[in-house]
Amino acid sequence: MLSNFGTSTDGALPPMGLSVVHRPTPLAELVRRIQTYTKKWPEPTRYPGNAEICATDSDQGFERLLRECLDDALLPGQVSGIRDLGMGDGRTPAVVPRHELDLILRCDEGRFVIEAKAWQAEAGKEAVIVFLAKILDFMAAANVEPLGPIFAGFIALNGFSDAALRIMFACGLTPFTRRADQLAFGFVDALLGGAASESAKRGWAALEQSLREHRAAITPFVVHEKKGMSETFLFDSDSAVVDLEGIRHASEMFDEACTARQHAMTCYRQFKEAVGPA
Repeated sequence: MLSNFGTSTDGALPPMGLSVVHRPTPLAELVRRIQTYTKKWPEPTRYPGNAEICATDSDQGFERLLRECLDDALLPGQVSGIRDLGMGDGRTPAVVPRHELDLILRCDEGRFVIEAKAWQAEAGKEAVIVFLAKILDFMAAANVEPLGPIFAGFIALNGFSDAALRIMFACGLTPFTRRADQLAFGFVDALLGGAASESAKRGWAALEQSLREHRAAITPFVVHEKKGMSETFLFDSDSAVVDLEGIRHASEMFDEACTARQHAMTCYRQFKEAVGPA
């Protein structure tokens, strides 16, 4: 089975069997781990035993191995079991009790709900809307107290349509994909931070400054991404409030955000070219 993993500043996976220190997990660490797994797919299937185990899975083991990676690396109880929508809290969605959420992770800030799709085509707005509806149903369950902070992410190996990405950005869903032009802002921020530090060590002052400037340029979008869904969709025991002003503002920021991410990744590629082959 796929064992524990961590990442270096460039997102590389260490050798198999490397131990991981279990500790409370911040959301940023979960984003880093999930994006690294997504970026490396299908590398995990090449490890001994994994190909056999996942041969009958419709997604070639994508969700199964992701769950195992996270379960190995995180504290016990931080990863939901299969079809365990409530993380052991007895929660049943308010409207459709039998639909499934692929993964629910506990983090320092709350819960992180993940949709994991190893599709060959990009994900369209319909898939994102269905996922959004399932999360809102989960948040609206009436049999227990409100969940507290909820964050959500959608994994689509080959990215998202423009309409899908706009909905995700406006509603607070984090994208995970192999496409460099659609990476989560939190992950891009981590890449730039690591690259800037390495550039400083190498005495590349101009490149370091450029990396830090691009990191500053994406900061508003990193902050927006960290808000999560529960600041946009607020539930209590018998009512809900939608932050329409926040959704409209995010929609207005979308094009600017995409441009800033594109420029940031161009600068990061310049750093990688300067470093050369590992």
